[in-house]
Amino acid sequence: MELYLGSNQMTPQERFAYKQAWIPHAHTVRIHSDLLTSASGYCKQQLAQHEWKMTKWTNNYEHTYAFEHAQHAQAFRDYIGPKWVLQP
Repeated sequence: MELYLGSNQMTPQERFAYKQAWIPHAHTVRIHSDLLTSASGYCKQQLAQHEWKMTKWTNNYEHTYAFEHAQHAQAFRDYIGPKWVLQP
């Protein structure tokens, strides 16, 4: 797969196809639903659009964030804090 330097160079279709390639092996973080705005704001500021995906309401009071890279998932966990990251 071609390496993209930034999501600004990708069309929505290319971004979708790129995400589809890494989603099956994504690093996921489940958070309490009260943190939706803060968590999404963090991702929008710190990551490119093609490096993360959020799925709402994956369980009661829960949203799940998927990351292409493990270090991004860990940084997100650290930002959210252990109190709000839901365990499997």
